[in-house]
Amino acid sequence: MGSSYDCENPLKASVAERLLIGTQADIESIVYNTTNTSVVENIIMKAGTMMYAFDGVRSSNIPQVDLVADDISVGFNHQVDFSAFEVDSAAKVNLQGMAAKKTFAIYQNPKDSSLGDAVWEVLGLSAGLEMSTLQRLPASKDGSYKIQLKTSEQSSETGLPNSFWDTDIETTEAIIDSLYSGGALLLQSAVVEIAAPTDVVVRLSDPISNYGQIELGGTVVHVIDTISVAANDMTITTTTPYVAGDEITISGNFESTTGVLQLTNEDVTNNIV
Repeated sequence: MGSSYDCENPLKASVAERLLIGTQADIESIVYNTTNTSVVENIIMKAGTMMYAFDGVRSSNIPQVDLVADDISVGFNHQVDFSAFEVDSAAKVNLQGMAAKKTFAIYQNPKDSSLGDAVWEVLGLSAGLEMSTLQRLPASKDGSYKIQLKTSEQSSETGLPNSFWDTDIETTEAIIDSLYSGGALLLQSAVVEIAAPTDVVVRLSDPISNYGQIELGGTVVHVIDTISVAANDMTITTTTPYVAGDEITISGNFESTTGVLQLTNEDVTNNIV
């Protein structure tokens, strides 16, 4: 695959004002696209942890990627420069913690078709980012902290920034929003697969801590046999299998450390053919 310039749909250049920063050690798991592993479909954070949003202004968020090559290996340097406009004690504690830990960052390019699946990109997912600059000049124009996170000189990222993408803009944005502090508990998928026709598998944006009143509906109402929970996933096993063409819905209450989700006759994807 090569590259060409599309005069009618040129690449849009800019970065959105919201930058998400997370601690690498807080990642529970990463869901990669099975066909193209440079695409991340989800990042599952450990229970009780989230990413943090830093809102910039007028292009104050500046991501960068550079090739790092020597005689025997090739790697990449990931870097992001940004400003923190809150300077109170809570902000200082957060920044001090960031200085001591390896982090990763998600930034947003324009929501434009010229970007393909690279509207959101992830920096530092393998080697991590380290704080290399933290400076504040109280008498400067904005008085903010100027921060730089980058790949350390002792290591390098194995590839260019990962794309963060799942299905479409709306689905991906919902997942991104759920990652940072204050994000709501969201339904990411509900599906029955041909390999397990008795299992309705529900995936939420955060680990499930509690639930109640789970009901399945649709063209044929199946009786629930067992319900099991593992982190973000709930598996609802029925006494009889679903078949191709069955319309399936789910209703119920779900809880996590980030909030509560109420589903009412939510459609379940039936992948049985």
